[in-house]
Amino acid sequence: MHYIRTLLVAGIVSIGAGTGAVAQQLGRSEAATAEQRLAEDIGADWRNLPVVLQNVQNLSEIVQKGDNNKASTIQNNPGNTANQAYIMQVGDYNEAMLRQMGSGNATRITQDGNDNKVTSAVKGDNNTTELNQYGDGNQLLRDVITNGADVKLTQTGNNNALIQRGTETLAPPKYEVDMRGNGIKLTIEQGRIGQ
Repeated sequence: MHYIRTLLVAGIVSIGAGTGAVAQQLGRSEAATAEQRLAEDIGADWRNLPVVLQNVQNLSEIVQKGDNNKASTIQNNPGNTANQAYIMQVGDYNEAMLRQMGSGNATRITQDGNDNKVTSAVKGDNNTTELNQYGDGNQLLRDVITNGADVKLTQTGNNNALIQRGTETLAPPKYEVDMRGNGIKLTIEQGRIGQ
């Protein structure tokens, strides 16, 4: 959508009378994708998790573009390091619920598409989590107890489901899961042996 404020300027020119028009852009992007427009409108700096904040309770930033999106954050901080939560939703009917219990946790949720749902519950300290969904009808449920983990989970496609739960005492400190395709169903359960 293109927004322009027009200023009409009437002036007398030495040869005769004339009117001129001047257009001023309001700062709204005209980029090709909704995510790119949103990033240009609000600035790309929000995407980079800032350095860990000291002596601050919690920080939450929610950015939504579209209709009927829902987002919420619940954070706890019994320590000295702030929890940080960033949620960006572009599209319609997306839902994000983020709960961080502990200190020094940073989670970023990005959803670009329609009818996507993320529910993330992390209990522990000093965890960095990035949850991305690109497409429609994707679901991601993460319910873990962990400390010092750096996790990136990405779904690209439609109607995918990822469930991750458990206690990550033996999990690698940094890992990524990248699902690409349609209709993929994946469950990750740490701390469980056998069926």
